[in-house]
Amino acid sequence: WRETLHITVQICHSLTEAHTIGLVHRDLKPENIMLLPVAGDPSFVKVLDFGIAKVLDPAKPHQSNLTEAGMIMGTPAYMSPEQAKGEDIDARSDVYALGVMLYEALTGKPPFNDETAMKVLVAHIKDQPKPFLVASPKSEVPAETEEVVLRCLAKEPAVRPQTAKELAEQLRDAE
Repeated sequence: WRETLHITVQICHSLTEAHTIGLVHRDLKPENIMLLPVAGDPSFVKVLDFGIAKVLDPAKPHQSNLTEAGMIMGTPAYMSPEQAKGEDIDARSDVYALGVMLYEALTGKPPFNDETAMKVLVAHIKDQPKPFLVASPKSEVPAETEEVVLRCLAKEPAVRPQTAKELAEQLRDAE
């Protein structure tokens, strides 16, 4: 779990840079994270594929996830509830997706899994993730770390860490 947090904090740094210039990734998932050996660190992170990133316009406080009329972009397994509903998005949607990745990495299972993409989206909107010890009975993840991950998965963006930088700090404090 410590290596997972090391990787996640680096992802947070990359997201902080993107969010600072107004970019929301919108498709954060394991396939878009590359680990490279750099300067003795075998797990140096590169965040890839900003192909469907959304540039947020500070002059327009409410911007939806819709790219074209009725078309939602992203990968259902990692979508925030607001993204799944086509509502306003911001950096907290990426924090949610990173929370999904963290949950999956730390328990070995995604928080929501079903046979169709639509059922997974509904679960992101309505269901609560299982506690770590239910999802993974042999989990050795500290309770403080689990609490941070579950906050990332809050249905309401206001309950999540508000920035990737804040998430990184909370993860460091939870270690």
